[in-house]
Amino acid sequence: MTSITFFVAKVIEAGRYTPTGGNRQDVSYVVLREKIGESEKIALDVVRKMQPALAKVIPYMKNLVISDDFMFKGAPVAIVIKSADLLNGALAASMMEIMAQSLGLGVLYSGFFTMAIRESEELKQMVELSEHEQLVTTLVIGNPAVKYVRTAQRDTAKVIYK
Repeated sequence: MTSITFFVAKVIEAGRYTPTGGNRQDVSYVVLREKIGESEKIALDVVRKMQPALAKVIPYMKNLVISDDFMFKGAPVAIVIKSADLLNGALAASMMEIMAQSLGLGVLYSGFFTMAIRESEELKQMVELSEHEQLVTTLVIGNPAVKYVRTAQRDTAKVIYK
């Protein structure tokens, strides 16, 4: 088992053990490794075609440069998370991110790739999205380009005690 395979297995286990509502255990995963390049090319084409329309509602899209490594930034693995219930999938993704970071890996939530799947029948087929599942998110996992000494500064929590 290669090291990345070991790390991916650990990350998926973190998702698998995440509590789900009613213990539904309805979250599933598609690991893109062998098809990561092919899926990235398809997604780039989709997003590039959508860019003019998106620029009308999302101002920064107008000047956004969509390079050939825009989706995955050269990372070796992307994990697509699907679930019948969005909350269950989101909770699993969160736990998976924490596990990946604890293993020293970098994680990127790829909203653009997730959007491309929603718009592309070819990508839907590639990730085997069924009519009973919802696409939750895509985690791109690889070696981090930057190591932070501390987390980003946060505002004070807004809490009301009664």
